[in-house]
Amino acid sequence: MSDGRHDTTRIDGNNTSSQPRRRKSIGTVKENKFKKGKECCSVTCKLNSICKDPLLCDEIRRSAREMQQIRMEVWHLVNLYTLRCLEDDIPLPDYTDKTF
Repeated sequence: MSDGRHDTTRIDGNNTSSQPRRRKSIGTVKENKFKKGKECCSVTCKLNSICKDPLLCDEIRRSAREMQQIRMEVWHLVNLYTLRCLEDDIPLPDYTDKTF
């Protein structure tokens, strides 16, 4: 019985790893409210296994790289603006999930 770490389990079922096993959290109130009435999961696989068109795969990869670049540049701008606010004693903007 393994949870992904390279620990060992004795025949009697006791864990011999020095680290305690991680327990799955029950989620926050916000997470539970979002999940109510919804079933979702993440599946990881290679793009080629679900899309056989090489041109479409190339376009998806190109778009994904561009989106990653955009996301990185946005966070750089957020960091620069935050530094400016701190240096000039300007109130910090709202950094909640409503704005980011």
